[in-house]
Amino acid sequence: MYEIPKAVNKALMLLKKVKHESYIVGGCVRDLVIGREPKDWDITTLAKPDQILALFESAGRKAFYENDFGTVTVIIDELPIEITPFRKEGKYSDKRRPDEITWANTLEEDLARRDFTINAMALSSGNSAVIDIFGGKDDLKKKIVRAVGVANERFNEDALRLLRACRIAIELGFTIEENTRNAIILNAHHIQAIASERIRDEFSRIILAQNPEQGILLLKDVGVLNYMLPELLEGEGVTQRGPHRFDIFRHNLFSLKWAAKESDSLVVRLSALFHDIGKVKTRQVSQDGKITFYDHPKAGAQIAHAILTRLHFPHKVIQDVAHLVYHHMFYYDVGKVTPSGVRRLLLRVGGKEVFDNLLIVRRADRRATPVPKTHPYRLRHLEYMVEKVATDPLSRFQLVINGEDIKNEANVSEGPRVGLLINALLAEVLIDPKKNTREQLLSRVKELTLQKDEELKEKAHIIFERTQERDQLLKSRHYVK
Repeated sequence: MYEIPKAVNKALMLLKKVKHESYIVGGCVRDLVIGREPKDWDITTLAKPDQILALFESAGRKAFYENDFGTVTVIIDELPIEITPFRKEGKYSDKRRPDEITWANTLEEDLARRDFTINAMALSSGNSAVIDIFGGKDDLKKKIVRAVGVANERFNEDALRLLRACRIAIELGFTIEENTRNAIILNAHHIQAIASERIRDEFSRIILAQNPEQGILLLKDVGVLNYMLPELLEGEGVTQRGPHRFDIFRHNLFSLKWAAKESDSLVVRLSALFHDIGKVKTRQVSQDGKITFYDHPKAGAQIAHAILTRLHFPHKVIQDVAHLVYHHMFYYDVGKVTPSGVRRLLLRVGGKEVFDNLLIVRRADRRATPVPKTHPYRLRHLEYMVEKVATDPLSRFQLVINGEDIKNEANVSEGPRVGLLINALLAEVLIDPKKNTREQLLSRVKELTLQKDEELKEKAHIIFERTQERDQLLKSRHYVK
């Protein structure tokens, strides 16, 4: 018995009550069989769209029908369930959608039109046995993706299946069955007929998979990458200098691999994949054989921007990826950079959160080189400094009032006296951050003005001691001296 949400069972029972043959079908059945929680729920039924709509609306359920494929979306207990009549599909003249859809009379006819055997299984309302006409369960055991029926016909019908086969294989850790793989290679060029948004969605899921670099390699091996991301493939065979033993393509690929181990962010992973994509266009070789890539971050940011725009990614994703690619070669010298310099660096790149992402890309870049030290002292020291200045509560700039406020409130004009009052306020806010409000601090200033300089100086010792303690903790965390 498989665990089915109550909402899905309610939908099945309602259809059964009026004698409409119906089944859970598709990817959710596949996920149930392999023990993975389904993300979406689909039902197929002998009922027609108008019958489905009327049935659920009469039962007080929200339902709507806004497509050309017969799919009615029903909301039960806040769970969306897509219910589609048994159907057959005509020719796909544009490689994207069927020219004609007709209603079928049997479950077998409906399953026969589906893409892969592991997606062509069904489960009845009894929830006892999987209906498996095309050997999907066996293919799940073998961990293979195999097309239903004649593979070449399936990919000629809908070219997005070329990409879906690769995405499903990577998400599940499967391989693609030989005949299906050969059919993908034969039809790879048809991916050009698919809308950018549909390609983007499948590509994003590959990038967010557990081993995204394997997904990119698979796309390359079956010929799809050449039509999707030719700019990325241009780096194949293009050598680099020094410690880089991989060509530009594989270096970008392995950078994605390492970034994926640290971050689930689509922006970070895409930035790692594209960080050196500008090297192909900026590569120059001098007469003495020296290889240079001057301004490759700028070129890479432009290329990444163009790729993501072409694939219709959201504007913010495009901007954020281009930003990280542009800044990935930032310079840092342990002996020369001051806290104020690090603050300026954080300001330039957009703050600590952005910089943390930038550090992930930088570490991934080094690990994909590879170099003797993937996390050198210089990088650790920078991480220490960034954390120190970004979270430092001891700066006078962290107070919600400034020197002018104190002068006016305390009626003092001497700089040293104002400085002592600021330090005294900092010491108290350090102990209790909740006091850092304008009302409380101005009230406290009036009280502190009654104290002598020596008393105010004593409070400053608290700042020094806490600073030292915190600094030692940060240094030990980042293994720096």
